[in-house]
Amino acid sequence: MLKLIELDEPNMKINAHMHDLSKHPPDINNGWNCDKLAGATKCLTGLTAFYQSKGIPGYRCQNCNYDLCEKCMRADIFISIHGNRED
Repeated sequence: MLKLIELDEPNMKINAHMHDLSKHPPDINNGWNCDKLAGATKCLTGLTAFYQSKGIPGYRCQNCNYDLCEKCMRADIFISIHGNRED
């Protein structure tokens, strides 16, 4: 279900963070770690520490030093779309 959520914008706004997040360059290899969603106990990709993210797509807020993997990004968008449903 989460894979159906498209992340095709270079800058995305999500509920989990106050600023827009910019897509990491495809060849990034700086050891970033997913900061996971607020209230989550783990990253949905399984990142648990720095230098595990080689080849993992993600997004970043440079101002806050905040990174999210694509799975956590999709989960935040899914929650924002479906979290307040009344049906």
